[in-house]
Amino acid sequence: MTQHGEVKAAAEPSEPGAAPGASKTAGPDDGRKVLVVGFSNTLMFGYAPRLKQSFMEARDGIDFVRVGLGAQQPHVVPAFIRLAARLHGPFSHVLFEINTSAFTRHPLSSDELAVELLSDIVLTAQEVGAEPGFVILYRDYGDTRTIDFNALTRTFCAAHGVPVLDRAEGLLAERGEPFVRSILRDDVHTTPEGSRFIADEILPFLLDHIERPLTRRPLTPRFRRGYLDILDRLPAGTAVERMEASNLGLDYAVVNEGETMTVDLGRDVGALGLVYLYGPYGGHADLRFGADSGVQALVSMDRMSHVTRIAVHPFASHRGMTGRTLRVGNLRDLAEVVPLRGDKTPPVRQYVGPLLTLDPA
Repeated sequence: MTQHGEVKAAAEPSEPGAAPGASKTAGPDDGRKVLVVGFSNTLMFGYAPRLKQSFMEARDGIDFVRVGLGAQQPHVVPAFIRLAARLHGPFSHVLFEINTSAFTRHPLSSDELAVELLSDIVLTAQEVGAEPGFVILYRDYGDTRTIDFNALTRTFCAAHGVPVLDRAEGLLAERGEPFVRSILRDDVHTTPEGSRFIADEILPFLLDHIERPLTRRPLTPRFRRGYLDILDRLPAGTAVERMEASNLGLDYAVVNEGETMTVDLGRDVGALGLVYLYGPYGGHADLRFGADSGVQALVSMDRMSHVTRIAVHPFASHRGMTGRTLRVGNLRDLAEVVPLRGDKTPPVRQYVGPLLTLDPA
């Protein structure tokens, strides 16, 4: 295998000033480290930069790590908790902001699956040594919801002693719909002013969370979600490149135009999906997982692809598949896709990461 250069994610923008009412507690690092895991609003242009700066000014010596997964489903969260703990841990506390995803209106979502996912997410956090908490942010679903994930999360957290901050229905009740809509630039993403407001709302909760003694109660998910690194199984001569996205610097197998990569995993693996990268170098590839599955389209270029970001290709809509082999090839450009800003960087190449696994508990 060959090793190439490293691509760094853009630096997080800084925002001056701590949130109102934050009192600084100076002192050496006491071993605590906070992880914040979320979707679009946890990326570099959401609330996270302001929250990070305000938190670290209020609690000097306690580190803060953000993993913003973008347009993902909560199915992938346990695997990325483990990846974040491997790369940046150990963590003492983790804050989840995962309720704004499209999971709430997915036709396969159910109350049972929501509780299953929450159980696996919380148990995974505890297994890596971190005490979990949740913040629920507002999203306008109209009448398209198939489940009430916010209500299920509040009930679950109350039953299992997990702290939760409701800035969705709770914020609507306190400030009214006109205010809530005024801090959004669409149905879910906050304006710059909205991001500052949300960060300032979360800060007191997070400061309390890291000081609060918690009581753990048994959790029994039926399935566990993790990841399997494929690097040790790559065919000889496969290029490997270190890329960073979502604050997760990982080694990816590189498949170039005209190449086909076939990986023998050595055993049958239950897989939820495949991690790969979107970016300005992306396009279309053919993916086959397992001997009996058909060819699936692995698309890594869209109008937002001027940003390198982590993606997950789900197998059977996150219900998972079993297979021993992974094949990626037949790369081609998507000429009809024009990025909203920035330019494509040919030739087309595909960055392939770990498999997200799904195993009975």
